[in-house]
Amino acid sequence: MQLQTQFDLAGLPAIILKGAPLGALAYGDVSIKEQWDIDLLTTPEAVLAARRLLLDLGYTLHEPAGLDEAQFLNFTRLTKEALFVRPGAQAVELHWRLMDGEESLNGAVPFADCRTVPLAGGQVRTLGDRLQLPYLACHGQGHGWSRLKWIADVNGYLVRHTDGRFDEMIEDARSLAAHRSVEAAILLCHDLFSLKLDDSLLQRIRTKPAIQTLHWINRQCIAQPAGGGDLPMYSLVTMMLILSKLIIKPNWRGLNGVMGTYWIKPADLARGRQGRRLGYNLTRLMGLLVRLPYRIVRDRIKFRRAMLSVERD
Repeated sequence: MQLQTQFDLAGLPAIILKGAPLGALAYGDVSIKEQWDIDLLTTPEAVLAARRLLLDLGYTLHEPAGLDEAQFLNFTRLTKEALFVRPGAQAVELHWRLMDGEESLNGAVPFADCRTVPLAGGQVRTLGDRLQLPYLACHGQGHGWSRLKWIADVNGYLVRHTDGRFDEMIEDARSLAAHRSVEAAILLCHDLFSLKLDDSLLQRIRTKPAIQTLHWINRQCIAQPAGGGDLPMYSLVTMMLILSKLIIKPNWRGLNGVMGTYWIKPADLARGRQGRRLGYNLTRLMGLLVRLPYRIVRDRIKFRRAMLSVERD
């Protein structure tokens, strides 16, 4: 709440994503959600001013580190977030878009469709009801729901805020090209948490080939010993996760955006000169070919260690 207040005083747009507001919406209890960072959304137009404000408040740009303002502006055109840290305070993930890729949540206007949530004697802004579920569904689906807390949050939100209006919510998500992610999330909530669905709706969702594929991939991701961004890059489950991202995209531009997020390293490209994309691509390809055997072996070892840790627990 203090961070949002600082942005308000500076005249900068700010919305808190997930985190404490979602804890209040999904569970009626802020303390039930543990978090090490604050996801704060601003606009692309305000991102440089937001960066300056965070630096003035004692934060440092941690990931990616070392970018000057011009490089940081290049970085914002390539991806959606950056991590700022300050000793003794929660880290801040500054977002300027909800999702990577031009087609993700196409048509969303978060600052025109937001709501306030009572929190610690004040009010915190977060996404409105029309965007909350599509955003949570797209975020979780992007990771194959490999952290159970993400789908548990969705289930809590659906139980407390939908009144069974699932058909209406799916149609709203369709206008944002997020309906497949929402349908997959609803089906997962039904199977994992016994979310009550109308039989006809359940049958309609469950028999769609795309949703069947997404559901199977999600179950595989959930069963892995690593979650979130810790999934081994060169593994079958990650290949399946990439497939799931391709399934939810509505057209070729969305598919191209997905592959781009796996190919480019935004920080490296942002540090280069304008017009360096061809040279970057060639260098990236050569480096990938040289490092590929080592990365495969490293990821195999990482996976085995994770499996042993699960077995010991």
